Amino acid sequence: MNRTLLAGTGAAAAISVALALGPAFAQIDPGNFTTANVDPADPFGELTVDTAVTDIPAYLATLDPAVRAEVEERCSVITSNATLYDAVVVAFCTQVIAAGTPMEPALEPAPVTPAM
Repeated sequence: MNRTLLAGTGAAAAISVALALGPAFAQIDPGNFTTANVDPADPFGELTVDTAVTDIPAYLATLDPAVRAEVEERCSVITSNATLYDAVVVAFCTQVIAAGTPMEPALEPAPVTPAM
């Protein structure tokens, strides 16, 4: 398996993003995954996941839709229970969840009708 873990950097950033996004993390349903089957020692199970990638959206685009869904579901469990998992995995998952969270569209200003 190709699992790359970086030395514990980015944990504070991951936690800050998680706190800032708050309920946005709930948008991904963890499906059948819980802390009981997302092992802290092997959080991605049989999946080959490179937690060292820097362009998360591009990386996710390379995954089969079923694999991407499983990664997102596992990451939902990981970010919701960050203290149980390695800081690098939490940072990676925070970015995965943020990449999968649709941004709210910017509201366009109402048209102004000129006075006659």
